[in-house]
Amino acid sequence: MKIILTLFKQNKYFNLLNILIATVFSCLLMVLVINMDYTVIESNTVENFKDKNLYQISDELYDEKETSFFSVPSNYDKLYNFSKELEEKLKYIYYNPVWQPIGVADFKGDIKYDAYYESGNNQPPFNIGDTSYRTVKSMRFNKTVFDLNNLQLKTGKMFKEEDYVLHDNIIPIILGSDLSNIYKLGDTINILFYQKEFKAEVIGFLNANQKVLAANEPEVLLDRYIVLPAINFSEAPSAIKSFNSQNELFFKAILLSNSNGKIVTDSSPLEIKKTINEISTKTGFSDFTIIGANTISTDILVKMTEQHTGVLISVLVVLFLIIMIISVFVMYLKVKRSISTYLALLISGASLKDIYKIVIGEFIFANVIGCFIPVLFLLFITKGSILLLTNYLFLVIVFLLVSTLLINIMVKKTFHTIDIVQSLKG
Repeated sequence: MKIILTLFKQNKYFNLLNILIATVFSCLLMVLVINMDYTVIESNTVENFKDKNLYQISDELYDEKETSFFSVPSNYDKLYNFSKELEEKLKYIYYNPVWQPIGVADFKGDIKYDAYYESGNNQPPFNIGDTSYRTVKSMRFNKTVFDLNNLQLKTGKMFKEEDYVLHDNIIPIILGSDLSNIYKLGDTINILFYQKEFKAEVIGFLNANQKVLAANEPEVLLDRYIVLPAINFSEAPSAIKSFNSQNELFFKAILLSNSNGKIVTDSSPLEIKKTINEISTKTGFSDFTIIGANTISTDILVKMTEQHTGVLISVLVVLFLIIMIISVFVMYLKVKRSISTYLALLISGASLKDIYKIVIGEFIFANVIGCFIPVLFLLFITKGSILLLTNYLFLVIVFLLVSTLLINIMVKKTFHTIDIVQSLKG
């Protein structure tokens, strides 16, 4: 090791160049590893929708028909039973992401969190009594949305089974990563949800760049969203004490949104129609239609993700090849420049095998230094993700092993072209 350090100092410019190459390579590798991690999640997500048939359940309650339907209290129970049966049927996957802005009391975030910010139709704050509310981005998910989109938490916990059933006036919520600058775990937020006041408890924060396949667009980025569970009721509305004219809108909205989800399945349209008609007959609710969902956007998303994965792999391979070629070339120049030093070592009793080890040792030493800074940065930005660090170190080790093998071959060939006996004689 002492000899390696001595030679390292003697060839400081070449070794600094090696360290620079290793650092640049490691930084690029780190970026690729992080992107690959996101791509793997996206690939797993779109795989859940690939080659699947998607159908949309859409109610036909509009205007006077809706007014007439909800004028009969027992129809609330019919719609409740219908939505419950849709969710619990095992012949398909019931997928229900609902875009639903909510009012947040005394919201401290800036305008980018406004529900209509992207469309340029920002809504001013509004008051109810003495409380000021802002309309903020929010979505409601049933459990299937979390599962099919492989949503990952940064901190906290996911919704439990009981969180999907309304209890009193408290709703658990999970926040997008950007909202971690405003709230923390355990905070209680006053919200206005379908014109009904609730206390929302923050139980988790999503990782950055979490996305879901939504109803009207291929993907929704959740960084600025509040996520609520797709709550239902523990019993039919007619049996709930709070079921009255004051909360009429709340019950209507919950029941309708729970009944207008997507079906993800391998079944044919006829099979699905038969299954849903069975549910309709059982529950007594028939004011709906089954339509083919827009699978074009889903297909595009699948293809884009597959192409993205292919591009990343190609970039990784090309990057490996370019850096290896540059590293081997720099080491070749360094070896050629240091021939006299290596000959002196041979005179001092070292063997050619020792020289090869010294050259390899210098290369590994320079690369370890170059790879160390990105490791610290990776730990910082990923909050100590063991998986990302493991993937990064695995690729670094593969690079070092292959590069070491090539450099060993290069050094041997270089020495074979030199008449060592004549060189030692001077």
